[in-house]
Amino acid sequence: MPESNEDTLTKRIPAAVIDAAETALTALIAPLEPYLRPLTLDDRKRMAKMGPKTQSFVEHAEAYAKVNPEFRPGHFDMAAFTGHLETTHELWNLIDKVEQFAVTLKDTLSAEGSDALEAAYVYYNALKLAARENVAGAKAQLEDLSSRLPSRSRKGGGEGSEAGESAGS
Repeated sequence: MPESNEDTLTKRIPAAVIDAAETALTALIAPLEPYLRPLTLDDRKRMAKMGPKTQSFVEHAEAYAKVNPEFRPGHFDMAAFTGHLETTHELWNLIDKVEQFAVTLKDTLSAEGSDALEAAYVYYNALKLAARENVAGAKAQLEDLSSRLPSRSRKGGGEGSEAGESAGS
C-alpha cells in the first residue's frame, strides 16, 4: 500500500476520465465492428494460424505469387491474398497497441485492488481488536467480514494470502 491514504487518493482516476476512456473505447471499436470476425472455439482449432514464425513464409509466398502468375492455380485470387496480408499487418499494429494498453491497465487494476485490499485488512485487524475489547457493534461487523474473507492459503500468494492480513492479528 502507498505510504499514506493521501497519496492513494491524489492518484484516483477522476470519473470524467473513466467516462472519457469508455467513450473512446466504444468509438474505437465501432468502425471496426463490421469487419471483425468472431470465431468459435472449433473455428480457432481448425484454422491455419499465422504468427511470427509463419509471417516470413506468407510474405515471401505473396511476393513470389505477385511476380510469378504462371505458378498460381486458375482459381487463385491474388487480390484477396494481398488484402488478407495487408489487413493482417494492420491488425497486428492495432493488437500491439491494445495489448500494451491492456497490460498497463491490468497492472493498474492489480495495484489499485491491492491497495484496497490492504486498507480492508487494516480495518479488519482494527475491528478484531475492537471486538476483543467488546466495543459495541464490532463483533457483528467482524463476523460479517470474516464470512466474506476467502480462505487464507499462505503458499501461492494468491487471493487471501496477502501479507497485510497478518499485521495486527
